[in-house]
Amino acid sequence: MTGVQTCALPICHDFENSLRQWNLFINTRPKAQLAEALVNRGKILMDLDRLDEALLEFQLVIDSFLTDSASFEAQYVLGMCHLEKNELDEAKKVWRAIITSDSLTPAAKQWQLSQVSLGKLMFHTAVMKKTAAQSPRSTLSQTEKDDLLEEAFSRWDEAIHHLELFLAFVTRDSRHPEAVRAKPEARYLLARALRHAADKPQQKLDSAETENARIELRRSMQDLLSQARDGYRTLQSELRALRSEEHTSELQSRRNLVCRLPLE
Repeated sequence: MTGVQTCALPICHDFENSLRQWNLFINTRPKAQLAEALVNRGKILMDLDRLDEALLEFQLVIDSFLTDSASFEAQYVLGMCHLEKNELDEAKKVWRAIITSDSLTPAAKQWQLSQVSLGKLMFHTAVMKKTAAQSPRSTLSQTEKDDLLEEAFSRWDEAIHHLELFLAFVTRDSRHPEAVRAKPEARYLLARALRHAADKPQQKLDSAETENARIELRRSMQDLLSQARDGYRTLQSELRALRSEEHTSELQSRRNLVCRLPLE
């Protein structure tokens, strides 16, 4: 979750060339597509690990082109830029603003990508908090460890919420390739988050005061584990279907190539 620190020379050279081209276009001060060009230049700056410059570029679009559709893309990649800088709270704030905006619907690419990005962020920060709480070298008090675990469970609940919303909408609306490509990872992280969430009722079993409470905790744990299992099975089915589609597409490409060969 940190920025790319190194880059192969040919790739860097390509990025530098792209940056020069965008600079030339932007310097003409075009009346149309200026906001989109600035966003693209910001993305190139991110590729070059010039994150502070990229942040300024995205913020410029957000501040100066409020009614331009490129401003929504600028907001989304602004969150990605904060993530690359390890500014997790800032990234979360940006993506939350997108999904709560009155200007976007769940059909918008940036809405869907912000949901899955938030889900991934909540999942990984939950893992970090659990790891810190359970580290054998930790100097934290038991109360501090318990608080960290509670925070982790809260983050997994948030991850489940955002990932489920993302998968619900992207399954119904597959017009955005970036969102569709994010489905397998989202499905996998959702299943893992459900598995982690099941640890909470399990941990409370020993301290439950009544049999009814224990029954309810077991029911909650089993429900979460069942959802996780179903998620893994769905993921397996989707991956098999994806491999089949890719294989069919490759065969079709080969057939098309053969058909274009000159006859002897």
